[in-house]
Amino acid sequence: MRLELVCPNLYEYLDYRTLLRDYFDGCRKKSSKYSMRFFAKRLGFGSPNYIQRILAGERKLSENTLDGLIEMLELKGTEQEYFELLVKMEQTKDIKRRNQYFNQISSIRRRKIKVTTLDEAQYACISSWIHWVIREISFLNGPLENVQWILRHLRVKVSASVITRCLKDLETAGLLMRQNENLKAAMSSINFPEEVYSLALLNYHQQILEQSIQALHEQSADEREYGAILAATTPEKYQLAKEKMKKFRREMLELLDTQEGEASRVINFSFQLFQVVDDVNVEPG
Repeated sequence: MRLELVCPNLYEYLDYRTLLRDYFDGCRKKSSKYSMRFFAKRLGFGSPNYIQRILAGERKLSENTLDGLIEMLELKGTEQEYFELLVKMEQTKDIKRRNQYFNQISSIRRRKIKVTTLDEAQYACISSWIHWVIREISFLNGPLENVQWILRHLRVKVSASVITRCLKDLETAGLLMRQNENLKAAMSSINFPEEVYSLALLNYHQQILEQSIQALHEQSADEREYGAILAATTPEKYQLAKEKMKKFRREMLELLDTQEGEASRVINFSFQLFQVVDDVNVEPG
C-alpha cells in the first residue's frame, strides 16, 4: 500500500522507524490482511521477527531491505530521497556525515512543509555549546542584550553575529524570557525524536571537548583543573563508576546552584569515562 494513503505527512517524520511503525499500524487498521507476516513476506524475510528487530533498533537496514521498503511504500523522487536520508542519518556513525544528512533533511522539510522557527531554534540550542553559555550569562548581573558587553567577558572567540543569533534562538525556544524588557533565564522543555536529539547532543559534547583543549593551553593552572585516571577494571565496576558519575553530576549541580543575583562567573564542568581496550576474557582459576 502506498505510504501517502496511510501516512500522508512523510516530511513530518525525523525517525524512519517511527514512520514504519505508523505505516504498519495504519495498514493493519485498514485491512486484516496486512499482518507483520504479510510485510515480512513482501520484504523477503522468513519471519516477522526480523521486522520487529529493525523497529526496535536491533538491526540495521541492508541495501536490499531498503530497496524493498522503497518499492513497497511506492516512494519516488523527493519522497525516496527523504526516506533514504533518514536511514543514512541513523545508520552512519560519522558525526560529520550525520550532520550533512540532517542538513539535507532540514532543507527538504523547509521546502515541503512549514518548519517553524521554534523547531529550528530548539535544535540550535540543543546542539550548540555557546547557546548554553549565553543562557548561563543571563544569571549574572549584566546587560545581557548588550552584545559588546558579552564579548568583553567571554573567553571564547565568537563573532557579534553569533551572540545575536544565540539570544534570538534562546528567546524563541523559550529558554530566555523578557522580564521588564530584560532577558532572563526561563525553563522550557525541548522535545525531539531520539535520533535527532542524540545527534544534537553529539555536536554539543564535541564542542565542549574542543573548548576543553583550548582552555588547557590558554588558562593558567589556577583557573582550571584537569585530571585523568587510566585503570584496568571489570565490567561490573565500570557500570558502578558510571552510576557514581551520574550521582556526582547531580551533587555538583546542587553545589554550584546560587541564589538569583549572586553569580559572578560562568564555568564549564565536564568529565569523560570511556573504554580504551576491548574486553579480554578472564581465564578461570
